[in-house]
Amino acid sequence: MSGDANLLMNLGLEHVRSGDMTAGLRHYSEAFRLMSGQSASEVVPELREVLLTQFTSQLYKVRGHEES
Repeated sequence: MSGDANLLMNLGLEHVRSGDMTAGLRHYSEAFRLMSGQSASEVVPELREVLLTQFTSQLYKVRGHEES
């Protein structure tokens, strides 16, 4: 899949919206992994906050507290 955290995050969102939570979380996780590997100056703060909010919200829904 793409190396673009923003695209992966949006793909995750679309999967969640269509009811495929497993695929959505997988894409959120990959987006988070990619973003975590970037330096702070490479990450748009607003994008980071949106990803963290969406990812942790979905983890909460499936009781993924340890991963959160």
